[in-house]
Amino acid sequence: MLLTNYSREELKDLMIEAIDEKKTTKENKEQEKMSQYEAAKFLGITPATLINWKKKGLIPYYQIDKSVFYIKSELLEALKKNPKLNK
Repeated sequence: MLLTNYSREELKDLMIEAIDEKKTTKENKEQEKMSQYEAAKFLGITPATLINWKKKGLIPYYQIDKSVFYIKSELLEALKKNPKLNK
């Protein structure tokens, strides 16, 4: 993208739009964040099965100190990529 083709006002609008989009994406991910219990319930499995999948690297997860959480959209994507996980 050549920035010289844009006016100062257009560049300002593009930057604001990009920042808003980034903020919205981050907020959506925060809303999708689930605990192990919530993720297991969402997937219709036991927490033990979820932990097993996590240990085998079958599903993405995040850990901060002792807290483990999952992102709903990432779990759905993992299920699409690995049909064996679907019941």
